[in-house]
Amino acid sequence: MRLVRHGLLSVALALACQSVCFAGNGSEPVGEPVVEPATLKCLGAYWVIKGDDNKNAQVNVAYRKVGTQEWLAGPPLFRVEKGACKDATIKLGSDDWLFAGSVIDVPEGTQYEMKLSLVDPDGGNAEKIVKAYTIAEPVDPQGPMYHVTPGTGGGTGTAADPFKGIAAAEKAAKPGDTFLLHAGTYEGKWDVQKSGEEGKPIVWKGAGDGEAIIEMNDSGHKEHMIDLSAGRHDVWFENLTTQGSNYSDFCLHNSYRIVIRRCHILPDLQGIYATKDSGKMGQFFISDNVIEGHWPWPATAEEWHSLPENRGVWIGGRGNVVCYNRVHNTKDGIDTSEAKGPAEVAVDFHNNEVYCCFDDGCEMDGSHRNCRNFYNRYTNTLTGISFQPVFGGPIYAYRNVCYNTKDEFLKLHNDPSGVVVVHNTFIHKGPGLSVSTKNGVSNCYTRNNLFVFTEGRALDLDMPTKDLDFDYDGFSGQSGQYFLRYNTKAGKFPFQTVEDVRKNSLIEKHLIVVDAANIFASGLKTPEYQPDWKKPEKPQATTGLKIYDSKIVDVRLDPKSKAVGAGEKLPGFNDVSKPVDLGAVPVGGEMPWYGPRPEKK
Repeated sequence: MRLVRHGLLSVALALACQSVCFAGNGSEPVGEPVVEPATLKCLGAYWVIKGDDNKNAQVNVAYRKVGTQEWLAGPPLFRVEKGACKDATIKLGSDDWLFAGSVIDVPEGTQYEMKLSLVDPDGGNAEKIVKAYTIAEPVDPQGPMYHVTPGTGGGTGTAADPFKGIAAAEKAAKPGDTFLLHAGTYEGKWDVQKSGEEGKPIVWKGAGDGEAIIEMNDSGHKEHMIDLSAGRHDVWFENLTTQGSNYSDFCLHNSYRIVIRRCHILPDLQGIYATKDSGKMGQFFISDNVIEGHWPWPATAEEWHSLPENRGVWIGGRGNVVCYNRVHNTKDGIDTSEAKGPAEVAVDFHNNEVYCCFDDGCEMDGSHRNCRNFYNRYTNTLTGISFQPVFGGPIYAYRNVCYNTKDEFLKLHNDPSGVVVVHNTFIHKGPGLSVSTKNGVSNCYTRNNLFVFTEGRALDLDMPTKDLDFDYDGFSGQSGQYFLRYNTKAGKFPFQTVEDVRKNSLIEKHLIVVDAANIFASGLKTPEYQPDWKKPEKPQATTGLKIYDSKIVDVRLDPKSKAVGAGEKLPGFNDVSKPVDLGAVPVGGEMPWYGPRPEKK
């Protein structure tokens, strides 16, 4: 695997002149490695390295559970493009490189050691072992429990004499308390007044005797139903329903250590919203919620332009986990925040079921490094996953499924640098991996993805590109004169045939052509337009597309498919002890669990 890439010219010089020492080619660490904030299933770190002018150094990663002996290989750290990192807390000199990276999908609630090994043929080898850990899912604090019913004041919190309304309950709240909201409708606007403590949250949860509904109607769309933006922390919300016509249902600006779990959220605009960060924001745990918008899909071009911005989840900060949620009928499904200010790092979106979004299934826009998008399924969207832009990376898309996207599978707009796309499956009616934008894209990496489409070029990058490392991807559906095309500053490079690509292209030299007739064991086919669709010269927005039930989207490979065994072995991303399959789910594998999990009894 070549996540840390080096130019062809520098490699040739190194091989030809091995006995010559070039000034500046040796490497040395600048300080100690830094471990990123902990999340549920991932480890992350970065390390600043000085020198290495010829870019042939690498930082290898191994990890193990504390107390065990065997080291497991993770992906090597990613070399961040110079000038791309926008994290003001990392000071880089002109001779410095930032290396950063993640180990994805490891057991939760576990202490680890990570071994980072700098290797440079020109000298300067170094090794560091750092401590890292994954968090466990939040557990009920088992503190004092109080009862709440709708009302406007009074009560003592007992089952016989419950607090009358949330305001009365909150006046009595202390860290570690749990408040059971009984069935009924409670009035928003709720400006949360009390914070808990680390390990002693204040918990607000439905009592289980019927829906506990928080409701607010603000025709101006300016207010927040549940507002924690005054720096609140250690507050949990569980088994609640929110509904109304306000701007957001949960506003988490400047807050931290917030849990939102098993809620039914019916947003008018933003479901869960956190884009203003004074420096502490993050450590959100958002899981097993149903976020149900009301916006149309398919949507016309007029609707796309006129309907207000709305999202299921839209959050920034550090150390966030958004997992096992179901989000549908919003403009975007799940987004990072694009907020100016502190860097957005160590944010994980995984195992979410997202569908019927008239813009993006997911946006990773504005994220900086070690943010991970994995094991999600995106169905019926305008575009799949957006990276417009990301600041240096690495920002990962790993083993996701995108089905029935109208336009681009990957939105690589506004000069992204540091996107890593490995083992995903993309399927739609239209062209293959196609990106059209005036801005450039640089220092991005793809491996072992499967692109299933119906027409046009297999790959068409209609923008300036620099230092792309795309290879070992599978394509099915190409038509027309050219198989592949991309642009660089030197001009446009079209390739008519697979043989031409393998012989002359700088990218996708080991691409695989897959037969559409036998790709998936389930018999899953490429999507179609609605039978009664009167297609103009170019369909607009998502009009014309069918609505597919996401549950039919089973992308396990047919054993006869050419995608089987055709991938590159990548330590940390796949099992290198056996042949590697393309796409999100290998032959004989199980489809991941998408969306809310059954509640444990």
